[in-house]
Amino acid sequence: MAKGSDTPLFVTQGFVENNTKPEEMEEYLDNHRGPERGWLGQWDHVRGGDRVEDGRLAMGREGWYEETLSFYDRYLKGVRPTVRYPAYAVEDSTGAWRAQRTWPVTERSVTVPLGGGSYVDDGGASARAELTASGTPAPKAPSQPPGRWDMENAPATEQPAPAGLAAGVAERQLAGEVGSSFFVWSKPLKKDTRVTGTPQVSLTARGEGNVMLKLYDVAPDGTAVMFDEQVSLVKPGRMSVDLKATDWTLAAGHVLAVEIGSVQTGSWRDTPSGETVEVKGARLRLALDNPADDVATPGERSPYLDTYLRRYTVDLPAGPGTFSVVPGGRP
Repeated sequence: MAKGSDTPLFVTQGFVENNTKPEEMEEYLDNHRGPERGWLGQWDHVRGGDRVEDGRLAMGREGWYEETLSFYDRYLKGVRPTVRYPAYAVEDSTGAWRAQRTWPVTERSVTVPLGGGSYVDDGGASARAELTASGTPAPKAPSQPPGRWDMENAPATEQPAPAGLAAGVAERQLAGEVGSSFFVWSKPLKKDTRVTGTPQVSLTARGEGNVMLKLYDVAPDGTAVMFDEQVSLVKPGRMSVDLKATDWTLAAGHVLAVEIGSVQTGSWRDTPSGETVEVKGARLRLALDNPADDVATPGERSPYLDTYLRRYTVDLPAGPGTFSVVPGGRP
């Protein structure tokens, strides 16, 4: 519905927040045609001038009021700005800030084959059973916040997976067992690569139920950060699912892991079908950017980034790599 709009727009967006989702922002920007400015980064549902308890800026970047008032002066009063600001100031997953003319900037779009596998849509029951058997606490289903729900002050309802959950699922998969999900791993990256925009997974399913899709940044030591996720209903046939829009840098030597399975964590309240879902011909579409081309702009690491990393870092040693994130080895 924004198609053709020429209204000047100043947008902010947290890539890792659990309230306002960045993929809708990308859809809006794709259709918007007016002047644009933006601060985008690794924070939760905050405003540019907000500060955390220790006084640090929640977004990590100074000058919010000066920059927005300059924007208003220009487009409401016709006052020429005295300071030249970047069209978009973007904080990536390393905490570094860069300036660019728009978002996302995509140097290459790729579609990589993920193959297939099977999982039981049991709401994570088999994964939880594995954790319980090993003596590790299993995640509990999220509870609904009591009383009136306020979008501006929504409580944190996400339920991150315990550190051992992903590793246990992967071990069962490699042993030939069918559980709550299955993984597909890339080959180690040869150079730093940024995943930006809105990734998409397409697949052919046999069976009905739910599917949860997750992307992990797996380090050589087996620690992994879940940096993107989405859920969908599953019906027999071909389907495509847009994940959350993201801006995440995979370091050289790291592996991209894709998890496909039942809804096990997060704030979704699903009803598992109990069916075994067979997946064939899965493919992952990615928009990639080269961090080596970044133009730095002032900004500090947003405080929430470290909170997110603590919540979503799990144990997940890389399995056999079946695809390359950058086919052909080109940047």
